[in-house]
Amino acid sequence: MYEKILVPLDGSKLAEASLPYAEALARKTGSQITLISVLLFGSGSDEDQYQHLHRFYIQEMTKAMKQKAIKVKSVIVTGDPAEQIAEYADKKNIDLIIMGTRGRSALKRWVLGSVADKVVSASSCPAALISSKDSEDGVWGKKILHKALVILDGTEKSEVVIPYVEELASRLDMEIALLQLVEQAYEYYDGAEDFSHVPVSKEKMNSIKAKTRRYLRKLADRLEGKGITVKTMVMTGDSAETIIKVAGKIDADVLVMATRGHPGISRWIFGSVRDEIVNIGNTLVLLVRAPE
Repeated sequence: MYEKILVPLDGSKLAEASLPYAEALARKTGSQITLISVLLFGSGSDEDQYQHLHRFYIQEMTKAMKQKAIKVKSVIVTGDPAEQIAEYADKKNIDLIIMGTRGRSALKRWVLGSVADKVVSASSCPAALISSKDSEDGVWGKKILHKALVILDGTEKSEVVIPYVEELASRLDMEIALLQLVEQAYEYYDGAEDFSHVPVSKEKMNSIKAKTRRYLRKLADRLEGKGITVKTMVMTGDSAETIIKVAGKIDADVLVMATRGHPGISRWIFGSVRDEIVNIGNTLVLLVRAPE
């Protein structure tokens, strides 16, 4: 499931924040890492120097990883960064793309956040995004990949993430927390002018939460049966802020969720809420495409 990992680099330290995660996975799973960089044309008289610096940079990054006994190769392609990364991933049957969402290349500026968003939309394979707060050291030397917060919405489509989480937890000895957010339910009244809807009773909300807990417990039992440490959480709300607070409270360094604006996936799992979550500093966000 994680045999082939693709890591796009643009020459910036922030983009390199993806490397510790790729290396950690490679050590535990024996993955083949491919470092990919995209050449852009149109730099004028300094075109030759630009290409030389680009190739030197990617060669040095590859050499550094080989010295750590990691299986790695590199590729340089030409064209639109997002298109080339997604096309390469699909053509080479890449299992996972790990990339930064912030960075300003010293080689040639392409907006990394914009590229990451386009890659997630265009590629068929899962993408893990990291937005590092640290412009110099990123996440090197910090404890990573030790606890994952998995965001579900009660549908089978959101459960597409479970096999990926199971593989991560089994290989990396990660703890897993399953989270489902329960929105406030309302009762609606036809013909009412001033108060067309009111919140349901506390008893009804408690019943909804109890049903949600049973659903999560069923998933947790399945994972625990494979030796994985799992806890379940039900929270009221539907915002990125709630998810971020929960992640901070349990010290999760990986967030996992389904993506794509499919009707079977709650609205907060994609779009602006997803974008807010992706930009949590030093937290890896694994996005898995929901089935169409």
